[in-house]
Amino acid sequence: MPLPDLRFPRVHRAGVSLPVHASPEARVVFPETPGHRRLRGRGAQILPYGQRTPGGGARGAKRRPEDARRKLFPGAEAADAHRRTLPVLQEVRPVLLTGKSGVASRNRTTGNRRSGKEREMRLLVASDIHGHGKLLARLLEQVAYRPGEDRLFLLGDYIDRGPDARGTLELVMKLVEGGAVALCGNHEDMLLRAAAGELVAAATWVINGGAKTLASYGAPAGDAEALLQLFPEMVVELVQHYIPREHVGFLSSLPLYHEESDYVFVHAGLQPGVPLPMQDRQTLLWSRDPNFWLHPAPCGSKTVVFGHTPVPFLLQMTGRMVAEPHPWFGPKKVCVDTGVYATGVLAVVQLPDNYIAMRA
Repeated sequence: MPLPDLRFPRVHRAGVSLPVHASPEARVVFPETPGHRRLRGRGAQILPYGQRTPGGGARGAKRRPEDARRKLFPGAEAADAHRRTLPVLQEVRPVLLTGKSGVASRNRTTGNRRSGKEREMRLLVASDIHGHGKLLARLLEQVAYRPGEDRLFLLGDYIDRGPDARGTLELVMKLVEGGAVALCGNHEDMLLRAAAGELVAAATWVINGGAKTLASYGAPAGDAEALLQLFPEMVVELVQHYIPREHVGFLSSLPLYHEESDYVFVHAGLQPGVPLPMQDRQTLLWSRDPNFWLHPAPCGSKTVVFGHTPVPFLLQMTGRMVAEPHPWFGPKKVCVDTGVYATGVLAVVQLPDNYIAMRA
């Protein structure tokens, strides 16, 4: 029997462990993690804080999750002491995670069903699709996205690293035609610089997933990253020959940020306290600055919604660990990048703090 979740009560269905969220209409579906299996295999029992071990141990003794974890992972106590010296990020508040097996909710991300007249306009966000256009299309179908009734924001990095960069970009173009807002990411920026003949950008792009993008357009580049890095002139020629001009033109038209009354959407981040029109292009596209992640209000009263940095990496860089990829909801910040190219998980966030994720 799977071990109980450390934070939420759980139910078990068909071998899947379901932590029960505070909302009765939604549950989070997490597969049993390797850590759970290792603990169960060694006979360890993890209990929430303050819960007594049934029928075992000294009378009145309490067992904590850290006790079992430190037995399995030597050196964990020293690592924990180091983490306690780092600033603490706010925990994620998950609402719904789904996989191929199905959805654990009455009505996708909305809970109870509503009639068309009662349906409110939703703000939906996705980022860092990286060639997984089919997965994005499945997610939008799962959340019942309706152009004209919902607002959809795509925060960049549609190409590179994934299986179908061309198909993903064409899907994004169709979504923009239907009213979605799409931003430029650093991978699109590298492609644009390569198309303009910048050799350093071409060499950098091709070894960061650009070769897969070229291959999706029919270029003979799928397994030639190292060779193309040595000859960036070939990369420029392949981009100019294989990638349609309308695709390059579309990417060059994408803005670097988008501002709403309560939100600022950007690919990577921004410099706290600097007005949006004065933000540096490099910061908006490439920033991984902990000062931004940890700032309590980097854009005043508005919440900054961004991608670029996968949440597991973001939390690890600030002294936290995460077992499952998911969006992160921090103070006046939301990171929606789940690192789909590495984790196989893509998420669509419904602001302010709901999301649905799906595994490829």
